[in-house]
Amino acid sequence: MAITRLNNNSITSITALPSGLQSPIQLLKTKTISSAVSSIDFANGVDGLVFDSTYNTYEIIISDVNISSGGQDLLLRISDDAGSSFKSSSYRSVSTRSGYNGSSSSVDTLNAGTAHKVLENLDSAATETGFARIFIDKPSVSNYQIIQSHGSNRDSTTTAYVFDINTSTFYNAAIVCDGFQFVCSSGNIEQATVRVYGIK
Repeated sequence: MAITRLNNNSITSITALPSGLQSPIQLLKTKTISSAVSSIDFANGVDGLVFDSTYNTYEIIISDVNISSGGQDLLLRISDDAGSSFKSSSYRSVSTRSGYNGSSSSVDTLNAGTAHKVLENLDSAATETGFARIFIDKPSVSNYQIIQSHGSNRDSTTTAYVFDINTSTFYNAAIVCDGFQFVCSSGNIEQATVRVYGIK
């Protein structure tokens, strides 16, 4: 394999990297929420977001999540009309949730049909936030869309469980997914940072 040496004195003269050196993962969009909203929406072509066949898989990282009403869940819903509406039924979703409160632990299996569950039973304290990674595979292909996530948060009880939740979902109809949103099962999202990555 040949070694390429850069002989120029200024790095600014390099305008593009060879394709073999480019990362297959690209940050596409960041949204930061600092005041209450009912949902956080993303759609292909809105605010410059690319959410189409350009990338095979999309990774979404949501961090610093705080909600207005303790005890509610963070949910993800998908769209097939570029964010004009978001699906609220026909999900086949299963979650495995592990919890530990310092003295006892639990493992539960949960299911849902109205959305993909990202985080569960969040606390509303600003210092007790949630974090999750979500993957949507090949959203531009008309199929039964697969969503997968892994999240962690402190629950909204005085016994203070840490929750680890893994969720797998498919939408029970063949659609092209061109958008998604985060919502709470009730109440508003008070703060969060969402980063959307494309993976080739």
